[in-house]
Amino acid sequence: MIVGEGRRRLRAIAFASIWLGIAFWPARVAARKGHSFIGYFVLSLGFFPLALFLAYRAEDLSPQLADQWLIDQPVGGLELDDEQLEDESEQADMVEATKG
Repeated sequence: MIVGEGRRRLRAIAFASIWLGIAFWPARVAARKGHSFIGYFVLSLGFFPLALFLAYRAEDLSPQLADQWLIDQPVGGLELDDEQLEDESEQADMVEATKG
């Protein structure tokens, strides 16, 4: 009887490990496309075929996210407000005036 319990426990651990491992598949596909890894992982724990289908059908947001990231990055490591930008353009105008 003790040997049977051990096998049952081992099978349960193996089943749970395989279940969790397979749940990573749709989550990883969705994450590569710019969607929520955690959301698809949780969905795939209960509804694996649906999560896999949705992950492959999801729109690829990676280029949009990359463009948005570039837009949100501050210039030169500092965020400049309008007044600072005007000061810099005035300085550039003064430099050009002294050259010509």
